[in-house]
Amino acid sequence: MGKKSEPEISDRKKGENWTRITFKLDLARFNLTHLERDVVALMRKRAFDVAAKLGEAVNVVLDSQRLSVKNFANYVNWHIISAKKNRPVQELPRICETVNDHWEVCVNLSEGQFEQVIFMKHKLSKQ
Repeated sequence: MGKKSEPEISDRKKGENWTRITFKLDLARFNLTHLERDVVALMRKRAFDVAAKLGEAVNVVLDSQRLSVKNFANYVNWHIISAKKNRPVQELPRICETVNDHWEVCVNLSEGQFEQVIFMKHKLSKQ
């Protein structure tokens, strides 16, 4: 892990204003032939976390698809749908509230067993 290659930095076209960050995992270095499904799922979740946190300000693209998580309520819906996996999604009562300029909260019933997911969206104040 002490060795690294130089980053590839290319000039942007005039008028473009964006940054792309990519990585290629060296599986052999970690004695792996592939990534486990749960590791890939965690990486995908983190991409959705970033998209939810950054909202409309930044487009997050995963596997060549733009993630459509643009606000907190949409992020909560994504969690509920992904938790259902292949089961039909039944709408359960939920309350989403913007408490103030800094906090958004959502409470939703769960089916069968207790499930808890906490995501706090805190907006930094301008100074």
